Amino acid sequence: MSRLCSRGFIALCLLFAVPLGAGAATQGTWGQTYFDAGHTGYNPSETTLSPSNIATVQLLWGQSVPGGTLSFALDRGVIYAEGQGSSTPVLEAINASTGSVLWTTTTGNDGYFLQGTIAVAKGLVFTGCGLNIDGNPGGICAYSEATGTQVWNYIPDCKCLPNNPVSGPLVYSNGAVYFGDGGFPSHSDPYAAALSASSGQLLWGYDPGPQSIGGGAFAVGDGLVFFSCNPNGNVVGACALNQSTGNLAWTYTTGDSNTQFTFDKGVLYASVSSRSNVSITALKAADGTLLWSYPYVGDNFTARPVAIAKGRIYFTGTDGNLYALHAKTGKLIWSDTLNTSCSALSAPSVANGVIYVDQQGSNCPEVSAFATSNGALLWNNPDPGSTLYPPPIIAGGVLYIPNGACGSVCAYGLPGAARRRTFRVIR
Repeated sequence: MSRLCSRGFIALCLLFAVPLGAGAATQGTWGQTYFDAGHTGYNPSETTLSPSNIATVQLLWGQSVPGGTLSFALDRGVIYAEGQGSSTPVLEAINASTGSVLWTTTTGNDGYFLQGTIAVAKGLVFTGCGLNIDGNPGGICAYSEATGTQVWNYIPDCKCLPNNPVSGPLVYSNGAVYFGDGGFPSHSDPYAAALSASSGQLLWGYDPGPQSIGGGAFAVGDGLVFFSCNPNGNVVGACALNQSTGNLAWTYTTGDSNTQFTFDKGVLYASVSSRSNVSITALKAADGTLLWSYPYVGDNFTARPVAIAKGRIYFTGTDGNLYALHAKTGKLIWSDTLNTSCSALSAPSVANGVIYVDQQGSNCPEVSAFATSNGALLWNNPDPGSTLYPPPIIAGGVLYIPNGACGSVCAYGLPGAARRRTFRVIR
């Protein structure tokens, strides 16, 4: 508090108070796609929205992001949303309390198009980017949280055209950014890369061989970096690298080069969707030993990372249904057969006893909420609208979802939440 306020001039302080922006700790944090480096999709700090009141939430605000929201994150009262744009992809900062746009900057395309990730840490926003709009070349860039100014870029150069796109979407962990570079056949091999988050300097790179980086987002846990791999055209599925050195630790064959990963408490959960294997498979993270596998009936479309909270796994299967499993055993707890025309298309997000899933289909709700206890439907977003499918964000008593009906990013909260303004003092 300023010295003026400490002398008792409270009325004057309130007169000059302004809405809280980038410094708003009360807004909570959802620092990257899938919540954290392990992709748990679970916010343990959320205590406001619950099974008993989620059905009463109301729209607080909606804001447009050019081309729709590809990915978004929340940090200190600001939503950072990556949009595909009509011609040039952008990054937009939105005040999480009011929905007003703070800044917008052009990022260029990373070549990965619609399935990238985003992360925010230490005053920087990390996204896929390009030096021109068609993704040639494409790489990873860091932007200032405060201004949107580009701080650094890492654009791999194969000395050819077209250049390398981003293949494995990024993840942030402990001062480094990890991602997969796509390479280009006959010119340069794909590789897994670790970048210094502060400078963009390459810390290490690992080359599994030609056409070897799958489309699953990188995940990190217990000193290992996990990514989907396909070394030399032979489908393995899961590769683990030492986080410090980039050395190969182990591989595990899933049959799916686009395997998706979640790490929690020493276990790696692999979402597998291939013609021969549709399952959730649990591996000992330290060495890749199989712990259990839960097969289910599905198709060979891309799977999504599972969410994990309080010893339970929640996932949206490639069959469009929602499942809950025991994390230790893989035993089915419950499953929810969703309307086949309104299948789940995002990874689930979990907070305070509620699962949130982005859906799509004709006349379908954009997002639905289910009870973690039994899968019961608690709420549907009443305003369906076309959108892309990043997982919802739940933090600070507010649900943030992508939805074309209200803009591109929409905020939902309990009745009266829009009137409860948070302030900071001008020093």
